[in-house]
Amino acid sequence: MTVADGKHEDRGEDTIDIPKPAAESQGSPANLRSQIYTHPKRGFTIAVPPSAQVLEKNEQDPQISIRSRKGYVINVQSGMTKRETPLAEMPRFLEERYLGEGKPWTSRGAERRVTVAGLPGHEVQYEGNNTRARVIIVRGQESDFVFIFFAAEREFQKLEHEFDWVLTHFRPGPNDLPQPEAVFSIKTKEFSHPGYGFTILYPADWVYTKPAPMTAMFSGKEGSAGYSAIVSVQNVAPRGAKDSEDAARMALADLRNYLAGTVRKLVYLEDRPWVYERDDLKLNGREVVMSYVHAGQRFQKRIVVVPRPFQAIAHIWSYTAPVDVYPIFNRIAERMLKSWTVLTSTGS
Repeated sequence: MTVADGKHEDRGEDTIDIPKPAAESQGSPANLRSQIYTHPKRGFTIAVPPSAQVLEKNEQDPQISIRSRKGYVINVQSGMTKRETPLAEMPRFLEERYLGEGKPWTSRGAERRVTVAGLPGHEVQYEGNNTRARVIIVRGQESDFVFIFFAAEREFQKLEHEFDWVLTHFRPGPNDLPQPEAVFSIKTKEFSHPGYGFTILYPADWVYTKPAPMTAMFSGKEGSAGYSAIVSVQNVAPRGAKDSEDAARMALADLRNYLAGTVRKLVYLEDRPWVYERDDLKLNGREVVMSYVHAGQRFQKRIVVVPRPFQAIAHIWSYTAPVDVYPIFNRIAERMLKSWTVLTSTGS
């Protein structure tokens, strides 16, 4: 059994060994000749960099180790999904074995939610004695996948792009593919809080959070396919705005500047006028669609900004998701946008 099953097996030293680096020409694995490994039981495929070889354990349900002469190891474990355990709690199974005094990992670092091949995932980074590791646990329809990247501290940043490349070329088997037809719930809930100045419908199986004042954020539950698809609505009152139209222009400019300073490879795909029209209310706003890279992952974001009637405030609606997830949940986001109702009275 594997960590993905929530159990542990003594795999011996090879699960944590870091091979010594060997002299080798540099270059992206995408520009060299690689091989494709297909798992005999779960059907997933993964690209193996040309500098590496694949070792298997357990012929019935192989757990694989990709070992590179450049000085890193990528272990890939898989097992039946443990849906009763949230993704964010899955790393504890590994930590029981690897984290602590006398163990390979001495401290736990940053963590974040990620998407791999359209599937929800959770990443945690660890530090050891002169080594670092990235652990990413991904949840499919039937299987949980655990990817562990080990490298020496001095080589880690130089080599982790190869791990990202391997993840980019991971493809789940047919029984683990995202199932978009299952996520379009016909049941909805209404977000309607006094003082926010708007209402919006969202899927009943999604969750609402409040990450900042006057901001409502909606996404699928942790562990679901929609976990990394985020729809948010926020109210912004830019300092110095003279009226609602001025507020909308300033809010969008501030958002553009913020993204330009915090993400990489920002590309604008659309930038055009957008009109809100419901009942007797008409608001002239703007729609912007962009893509960018953040934390090693490419996202697509759609933003709609409209002025709030009679106040120097802007309403900002947005839909953000990794590029491979974006089209799957775009229909939900569009339905939410169409249900968005700006209130001329907050009721407060």
